[in-house]
Amino acid sequence: MGIDDNYNAIVKEVYTGATTRILNQGSSLSLLNAAGIGRYRNDKQISINNDLPSWVPDFSHFPDSNLLFIPANLADCKMTEASEAKKSLIHINSTNPDRVSIQILGRSVSHATAIYPSRSMVVYKNNVGEFQVELKQRRDWIIETMNYASRLEPYLSDIPWHQAYSRPLVNNELPLRLHGMPVEPPYSEHLDVFLNFLKNIIEADAQEVREIEMAGGLIEAFEDNVEKVRKFALGVSFRGRMFETDNGYSGMGQEGMEMGDEVCLFYGGQTPYIVREVKEYQNKGWNQTSGHEFVLVEDCYIDGWMDGEAMEMGEEKKFMPV
Repeated sequence: MGIDDNYNAIVKEVYTGATTRILNQGSSLSLLNAAGIGRYRNDKQISINNDLPSWVPDFSHFPDSNLLFIPANLADCKMTEASEAKKSLIHINSTNPDRVSIQILGRSVSHATAIYPSRSMVVYKNNVGEFQVELKQRRDWIIETMNYASRLEPYLSDIPWHQAYSRPLVNNELPLRLHGMPVEPPYSEHLDVFLNFLKNIIEADAQEVREIEMAGGLIEAFEDNVEKVRKFALGVSFRGRMFETDNGYSGMGQEGMEMGDEVCLFYGGQTPYIVREVKEYQNKGWNQTSGHEFVLVEDCYIDGWMDGEAMEMGEEKKFMPV
């Protein structure tokens, strides 16, 4: 990429320079999925260096970023393409080194008008009793947010609301080939199995479970569903905040999102993005504003947008993340 060694450069210069070079290599904006001011990963908030532009990833956290656009197994997962590359995508404005921005062409599609309750931050423990309490919190959260999502029936993409809820819950990242199931199994079936599994654990006698495990035994009735549960649990446990858009779709963002945030497409991005007007961040010392400047909050998943459907929605717009 032509990045020269400069041992006198500060972290901001190194990260911004690397991001600029990578983005200029082509039309893909996938690196932006590791950036944003609202990122929560692995059930904890990443401490973002606020001196960085919102569109520049904090590369010190990059190995753990768990980007939406990279599935665990390319052969078994469906790649998303919420947008498409067209026209001139990126213009880097570095005339002011303290305020480096980019200009991206995309579509303004919607805004977040409802944000569901935060999920419990489960830290799985070895103690069966404590484990049951934590799983009950997780199950209660799923049931509560399902009640919110049921308001969206009938869902805009002509699928049951239960299915529209289940896919954002794991960002559509469950492996599609699972024990001979159809190419795209209804994720609501995985969710039903997962909830039933949680119910069985929660209602189990903790002492009996502990004795069976210590004896090296298997808990009957759990074994058949272990693979489904494991895959679903991996997805659910690392996600953020479910929300609704003002045009009737549901999605999964992260804990840093707020009501009124704009949900948009950037041409060349595999996922939608959430942005926020700069005027809300003048207290951070960013006093020069224009009506087109935004901070990048995060990437997101919205059911019914991930295969390019939203390219026909909203209006074309130039975004200037700072």
